[in-house]
Amino acid sequence: MRRFITSRLGRLISHLLVFTLVWPSLTLVAVTRAEAQIAVKPTWVVVDFINRAPQGGDQFGQFAAEAMASELSKTLQYDVVPMETTRRTTEQLGLVMPITSQTSLLRLAQERNASSIVTGDIVNYRVVVNGSSKHADVLVRTLVRDVASGLAVNGAALMAQSTDRSVDAQDEAIIREALTAAANQAVRAIESQTLPHATILNTYGDSALINQGARTGFYEGQRVIILRGREQVATARVHDVESDSAYVKLERSLKGIQPGDRVRAIYNVPELDSKFPSTGTSPRTKRSTERGSNAGFIQTLLLFGVLGVLLGSGRADSTNQVQDVRAEPGLFTGTQPDAIGGSPGVKISFKPDLFLRGTRQRFQYQIYRVNAPSGPAVSATGSESSAIDFVSFAASGNYYDFQGVVGGTTCTQLPAVGGFTAGPAVFGQPNQYQVELIYRLSSLDLPNPGGTVTDCFFATEKTNASGLATPLDRLTLTSPNDGDVISAPLIFTFVQATPPVPVVFDFAVELSSDSTFPAGKTVALGRLTRPGGGTYSSPLIDTQSPALPSNIRNASEVWWRVGVRNHNDSPGPVPDAIGERYIFSAPRRFTRPPLPPGGP
Repeated sequence: MRRFITSRLGRLISHLLVFTLVWPSLTLVAVTRAEAQIAVKPTWVVVDFINRAPQGGDQFGQFAAEAMASELSKTLQYDVVPMETTRRTTEQLGLVMPITSQTSLLRLAQERNASSIVTGDIVNYRVVVNGSSKHADVLVRTLVRDVASGLAVNGAALMAQSTDRSVDAQDEAIIREALTAAANQAVRAIESQTLPHATILNTYGDSALINQGARTGFYEGQRVIILRGREQVATARVHDVESDSAYVKLERSLKGIQPGDRVRAIYNVPELDSKFPSTGTSPRTKRSTERGSNAGFIQTLLLFGVLGVLLGSGRADSTNQVQDVRAEPGLFTGTQPDAIGGSPGVKISFKPDLFLRGTRQRFQYQIYRVNAPSGPAVSATGSESSAIDFVSFAASGNYYDFQGVVGGTTCTQLPAVGGFTAGPAVFGQPNQYQVELIYRLSSLDLPNPGGTVTDCFFATEKTNASGLATPLDRLTLTSPNDGDVISAPLIFTFVQATPPVPVVFDFAVELSSDSTFPAGKTVALGRLTRPGGGTYSSPLIDTQSPALPSNIRNASEVWWRVGVRNHNDSPGPVPDAIGERYIFSAPRRFTRPPLPPGGP
């Protein structure tokens, strides 16, 4: 036997036996790894959109859902349930598309074991005829709901447009094209809104410490849901935000919270107005009616009357004392837009509420960037209604830190003066802005005047701007050259500097018969959306197309420029004379060859 084992044949048989014993274990390991890889993608369900347009048409809701499912699948980030499977499951559950009940939506999602369900509204659509061509516009609002909580955690509200088609084209075809464009834009917006996540470290009564802060995108007053596994256990709001940590305060507790629970931010998707904008492609939004508990406000009103409202006591959950906050990028000289010689920055505008309209009451506005929460980026006096956050230099001024205390009934003096530490705005860096108002009241009007002090100072809560704002400089035009003679359709080329973070840009070409690009003599066309930075080319543009205004078709000299904006900014840059929200390049002109003798 020993001789056989040591022989060549014996060794071969021994190796085969060992391999036979080990092979099942190797197969099991390989299968386990493959299963782990397959389970990574979250499952999403898309249901038919609800067509709320006055014209009706359920077929458009079905098509919008199919386009959305297709665009989501292309990202390779989600396991999207096929629409045929979704409709079959809907029938098995006894439901009818489009589904309007949230309970029914969650039943469907749970039946498919999905983590998110995508719904949407076609708010309105129209077909616009312009000479010999026409196009379709659509207003679409898309929501991504978390199945565990039933809350909308992401989404997009936008206006999309089809390409110009012949007037003979079927209306339904160009409306479908616009819906496809809307789905593409919505998916890009959803993916760009990377919502922060965190984990609870410790709990303190109805508050909890989380392991993420401003650096990952959390900000004061942000609404979050708290999950344990796939189950929602609470909703909360963020407060006391620091760079690497923050606290959340419970609003609604279902099963209590504990260390290890996951915190997920919620993106509030604005409601769309059904009316199309008169100019541009930024849709109108309705003012949010969401409010927190107003019990504190009612108690204060009963105790102190209107003065209690002025003090801000109990108002943090009812209404903001700074309203209509907008952040609009642009080029500015001082505080005025200047498309020719201005410097890049962001204009933050705001209004006081009804109870702080007196100029003397308003002491100072302090404007913050959420990603630089250590101090304000810029300030404005109480009599001003806007401020500019420039890229080229950091603002200077006095900073008063009330340590997060909002309002009050006891007279307090101004805190010690601090300096600005946020630094200048960064080119190409999207920012979320917040505005805080320092206001004053006479000590005679307070229940606790605090000695002989005549002026008492308080801070409002920080109010978020309506959306992101990205400071950008003029892009560089490449061709055609200034003064070129153009006699045929052409392509405009230009260069956009690469930003420090990934940004998706919108571009538009404007033509005018006047170098100042006034209303009535200017038209925007050649729109395109591209990521990153570099050299770009417009679509082929016929500057003598019958679809263009006659002042441009017949002009011997045509002025042109190209505008740029971050696709995800809202509302976008300061509008120009025709309402287009872009940051425009310096203009160039081209001429047309003279007509032959005797005319055309």
